[in-house]
Amino acid sequence: MTDALVRLLKRVLIVMKQELQKLIDALSGKDRREKWRLRRQLAALQAEYNPLQHRLAENQRLAKLEIRGLEALKQEVENERDDLQLQVWELEQQIEELLKYIGQVEHSNRVQTLNASTAEICQENPNIDLSVIYLGLVGGHPATRREVIHELSTQYQLQNWVEIPPLKEARIRKPKLKRKLSQCNLIVIIADYMSHPLTHAVFALKAAKAITEEVFLLNCHGKTGVVREILNLVKRQNVEK
Repeated sequence: MTDALVRLLKRVLIVMKQELQKLIDALSGKDRREKWRLRRQLAALQAEYNPLQHRLAENQRLAKLEIRGLEALKQEVENERDDLQLQVWELEQQIEELLKYIGQVEHSNRVQTLNASTAEICQENPNIDLSVIYLGLVGGHPATRREVIHELSTQYQLQNWVEIPPLKEARIRKPKLKRKLSQCNLIVIIADYMSHPLTHAVFALKAAKAITEEVFLLNCHGKTGVVREILNLVKRQNVEK
């Protein structure tokens, strides 16, 4: 018998032994016990998995609630910051007006309060009527624009206006910007609270004669100063006419 034949017989015997062992395991129930053990282990793992999955879902829900709460708090803080910034600008403007008043009135023994700024403007411009004005108000803090429009509409009969917020508040394309401003006969830009691209866009429309009216830059950002400058522009336009 050759060595090759011997090796072949050994391999055949090994395979037969393995198959015989499988048959013995099946007949003895060993496979069934192993499957039963694996099933119990799987059930135990499933039992551990379900609470973990539930806990994960609950943690995700709580995290989302906390994120919403933080976002709301962030928005509230930003709104308070904006309101405080607006008050600072208004106080700065009132202080400038007060210092100017003190400089013009010598030996005065009393000074008007800062809260009289609006009344001063009304007294200085009692006959100005803005009902024929279509105002284009470009830039500025949202609260400043809101208060300026309120002041001009309630005190000076302004009826028509359009607001163009800074680009950080809302994007606006040139065709829409042209369409909004082309109907205005008075356009003012609040330069201290304004993005350069939007300023350039407005003056580009002016240079292209898409806007025929003069565009005025206001170097103030408080309500009092903006209202005063607009009224001064209207008075000057009336005089020139």
